[in-house]
Amino acid sequence: MKEQYTIEFDMRSVPVSILWNYISSPHGLEQWFADRVVQDGKHLSFYWRGAESDAVIVSMRPPYSIKLRWLDNEENNLGEKVFFEMKIEQSELTDTTTLAVTDFATAADKQESIDLWNHEIEELQRILGCL
Repeated sequence: MKEQYTIEFDMRSVPVSILWNYISSPHGLEQWFADRVVQDGKHLSFYWRGAESDAVIVSMRPPYSIKLRWLDNEENNLGEKVFFEMKIEQSELTDTTTLAVTDFATAADKQESIDLWNHEIEELQRILGCL
């Protein structure tokens, strides 16, 4: 069974509107997350080197969070459909932006999943000049 985990990434002082575009639009996601993204309403198709995965937008709160569910995904240990969510948080005190990613993985796959997110978000940070 898959268990939920959340990891946070420092996005320095990237404006929320710019980061939002990178995590919520097909063009933005193609820059760092997938080779190609096609959106039809709430349905997104992600393509990576010949592989395809489809997701549906479960909820969206512009410009702060987007939650998606893979259509071929399973349930967690509570019988709930698993999802992944990207949430932007901005501190007015420090003028820093944080991207929190919530995802699910089995105990055996959790570290690999975290490593994949670290790699993908590092690419996003590089594009946005955060590194």
